[in-house]
Amino acid sequence: MSIGVWSARVSLPSTVSAAVKGQVVKMKGPKGEVSFAVPEEIAIVSNATEICLESRSHAKKVRSTLEIAHTMVVNLIKSVAGEADSPTSRLLRAAERLKTANTASPEIAREKLVELGILSTTGGLSKNYK
Repeated sequence: MSIGVWSARVSLPSTVSAAVKGQVVKMKGPKGEVSFAVPEEIAIVSNATEICLESRSHAKKVRSTLEIAHTMVVNLIKSVAGEADSPTSRLLRAAERLKTANTASPEIAREKLVELGILSTTGGLSKNYK
């Protein structure tokens, strides 16, 4: 990948593998597997040791999009590697638990998300997720 206007590289720990298909990057590690759809404004390539993100235009908005995508990729790598307890990894674990739990009603799901600190008692996202 040629280095364009804005680019970001993320090193992969030896315990994490990544595969890119189109705009979707899938990461697999000892703590599970996650995928992330990278916005079309960003080109993405991976190899055995790193993931490379590159903007497709000079627009400032694209730079912001690149920074957000970079942060998301870093947090997802940490979550599958088990390196950190970031808000993203907590959210992914909560989503997995809710997916596998027998929640028969939205109220039960909402209670679980409040219990995990993802939702506030008023029903909005807690400040850690804003």
